[in-house]
Amino acid sequence: QAAIDYLANPQDFKDYDWQDLIYRTAPMQNHDLSVSGGGDFGTYRISAGYLNQQGITIGTGYKRGNVRANSEFNINENLKFGQSISLAKSNTETEPYAFSRSTFYQAIAMYPYFSPKLPNGDWRTSSFYYGGGDNPEALIRNPFHYRSIWNGDQNDNDISLNMYGELIITKGLQYKLSGSYSEGSFRTRNYFGDKGEFQDEYFDDNLSLFEAEGTSYNYSIDNILKY
Repeated sequence: QAAIDYLANPQDFKDYDWQDLIYRTAPMQNHDLSVSGGGDFGTYRISAGYLNQQGITIGTGYKRGNVRANSEFNINENLKFGQSISLAKSNTETEPYAFSRSTFYQAIAMYPYFSPKLPNGDWRTSSFYYGGGDNPEALIRNPFHYRSIWNGDQNDNDISLNMYGELIITKGLQYKLSGSYSEGSFRTRNYFGDKGEFQDEYFDDNLSLFEAEGTSYNYSIDNILKY
């Protein structure tokens, strides 16, 4: 029906470039700071970084902070040990989706005469009038409206630790003990706000929340005798 109305009275409609609407100039900032030094006792290096990157699609972005420290110390001419530690924390603002369809999909499928907003300034909903029949699966959603009722992100934490000791037993005979440990965890969250009278269009209850989290561990120990 929307297409019929558009063909009958094109002067009553405006044209909208939906890909231009959902994309944006996405600035990125990246900061790094490091300190290093050394001498007869050994060497060391400590570094930290921060990254903040907006996504080129509305409602997306990525932030990460990390710290790393490396050192190696000479106890004497026959014994030394070293370590490296790294910590990283990140947050990903995930792209809104409906029926596993991305914002980009909605933009390229959206009718060019479908206005993003109503005359009163509210986001226009993807009504059945524009959606193509009585099948909710066929709906093409206004990505701006969907973004206003959907919020999702994922937090990741990573820890890595490596240590080693190296001993020269005698000329030509060397022993090295090393160990490593790493841990990674994530937590993802999707929140659906109040959809009001348009609840049926999204197949999700009002004010619903989905969360998932997990943690993984890895460790290893190596004993190496070299001659």
